[in-house]
Amino acid sequence: MKNKLLALLFTFIISNPVLAAAITEEEVVNSINKFFNGLNIKNYKDDSLDALVTDDFIIFELANSYTLDEFKDFIESAGFLDWVSTDWNLTDFTISIDNNSAHASYLNTGVFVYADPENKDQLLKEDIKWLESVYLVKDNGKLKLKFLQSDDIKRTIKPFTN
Repeated sequence: MKNKLLALLFTFIISNPVLAAAITEEEVVNSINKFFNGLNIKNYKDDSLDALVTDDFIIFELANSYTLDEFKDFIESAGFLDWVSTDWNLTDFTISIDNNSAHASYLNTGVFVYADPENKDQLLKEDIKWLESVYLVKDNGKLKLKFLQSDDIKRTIKPFTN
């Protein structure tokens, strides 16, 4: 009887969201940074993105809604796999945390270098600044991205020189 009571108490404690490990701001920022690290062309082919998002993840980018697979198809169709470098710098986070979810908004500054589609001998440097919003949820004990909204603030493209 005592063992059953302890088992029941243990089950209650681990399944109760109030008693479960609290989400921290650091965990939110790390989860978002891991997503962009997985999107970096240096790491892109390792499929790490799939483990960082929920099964029903949606990204809203350039006025379109994509699942993760649709988004990968979209960027790959734009020649992403041939890009020289992709870097993101995330700043100015505003984070709200609930029991099993979190919301973050932040500025994202991306710098990309790739061949000019009209002149493969010329590299271009594209600087983009976005305002982004992410909704994250605990999924099997891991904080994962469920929704990402990205709005362009500024975009410039110029020839790249070393």
